[in-house]
Order: sequence, then structure tokens, then C-alpha cells
Amino acid sequence: LDELETDYRREQKQLDNELETILHEKDSFRRGLEEIGNDLNYLFRTHEYDTNIREAHHMLEEAQEYGDGLLKKDRQKIEDDQEDLTSHYRKSVLFYEEDLDLLKRKESNT
Repeated sequence: LDELETDYRREQKQLDNELETILHEKDSFRRGLEEIGNDLNYLFRTHEYDTNIREAHHMLEEAQEYGDGLLKKDRQKIEDDQEDLTSHYRKSVLFYEEDLDLLKRKESNT
């Protein structure tokens, strides 16, 4: 049981780290898009480009939505993996506890 719990905690920590990593990447991506938006505003103001700045911002918004969609998908997968891991751990613990109980009963009957 100790080994089972150790493995469970290790795998849970790994999934938590993966989730933390994708959230960090999301924040970095969002900051990068904001910086690009600020740079675009500056360039359009100073160079008076003919292209519509709204179109450029719309493309950034689409990139943001796409990134959010990827994050949501990855986050859901990690959360599903966490649920599966917890379910498997609980079933395994229950199995070992029942097996131990059965052995104790056999021992007391002999």
C-alpha cells in the first residue's frame, strides 16, 4: 500500500506539473500577443500603414481564441487523467485492503 501511494503521489505531482506548465505557457502566449498588439498600434500610428489595424487585431484575437481552445483541450485531458489515476488508486487500495482482510480472517480461523 505504501508503494502504491508513493506511485500515486508521484504520478499526481507529474500531472499537476503538466497543468502548471500549460497555464504558464498560456500566460506567456497571452503576454506575447499583448506585446504584438502594442507594437502594431505603434507601427500603424507612426508609419501610417494603409492596412486596417482592426484586421490585424482581429487576427491576434483569432490566435488568442485558438490558443485558449488548445489550452482547454489539454487541461481537460490532464483533468481526465487525474480522475483516472485517482479512480485506479482507490480501486487498488480497496483490492489490497479486501485481500488483507481476507488473509486476516483465514489466519484467525486457523
